[in-house]
Amino acid sequence: MGNWQLMFVYLVIGGFIFQIIFIVGVYFISKSLPKEKTDKEILEAIYKLPSLSDYQLRNQKFKLYE
Repeated sequence: MGNWQLMFVYLVIGGFIFQIIFIVGVYFISKSLPKEKTDKEILEAIYKLPSLSDYQLRNQKFKLYE
């Protein structure tokens, strides 16, 4: 009976250490990946693209409420 308890304790300690290593690994991997652009940055990049209808898009006025 004591062997099962000891094995369970070692298993729990090993799992806890594995989780800590996993969390630290995911943190460093996420820091090394390039950051995602926000919606504002994506829209600004689309807005600055050259196109044939560039003048019309930039000077278009939207009427939300009348």
